[in-house]
Amino acid sequence: MSSLAPALYRCLACRARPPTTLACRTGPTIPLACRARPAATLLRRSAHSASSYGYWDPGQFQPRKAVVLTKVSRYEFEKQRHEHLSEKELEDELTARGSNYATVRYHHNIHKTLELEVVRELEAAGLETRTVKRCEYNDEVVAWADMVVTTGGDGTFLMGSSKILNRSKPVIGINTDPTRSEGHLCLPKHFSFNVKEAVDAIMNGHFRWFFR
Repeated sequence: MSSLAPALYRCLACRARPPTTLACRTGPTIPLACRARPAATLLRRSAHSASSYGYWDPGQFQPRKAVVLTKVSRYEFEKQRHEHLSEKELEDELTARGSNYATVRYHHNIHKTLELEVVRELEAAGLETRTVKRCEYNDEVVAWADMVVTTGGDGTFLMGSSKILNRSKPVIGINTDPTRSEGHLCLPKHFSFNVKEAVDAIMNGHFRWFFR
């Protein structure tokens, strides 16, 4: 992953209290740190301070296009791997290998439902979106977008950031299975259940940058 790839995180000043809102007394909740400057220094800056990274004043970030990079769920992987099998035959195949078909489908549905919600909220906020899987994620897709939103977990976030080569394009991770995975590189789990709140905060400049 490029050391300059941006990610979105909650404000460290808010760690002592539940992330029930994006607003916090010391500044917005989603900071970006960079390798060229200690993160702690950036996090102590006022939310209204001028940025040394051009338009990286949160209020000046006005994205119009968002790529949604989505993970391939276990169910999708197995369907592709055994495309010749019927649904019942796939269930029998997974069961014979010790997997619980119902659980695989359940977590697939959770992921897809949240993925669709992310796209819906981005488009409701006026953004043009393109949803791609990892095999479709390329330089042309990255160049088209103003920001990359990953729906999955840390692996999907790392995939998204792997093609970001400068500070001009943020990567925002949404954990689409927050009850089963932590998603340390993604937004706090609160926003997995409140996607509109996260999108509104991004569009209204209620966040802080954290360059990784």
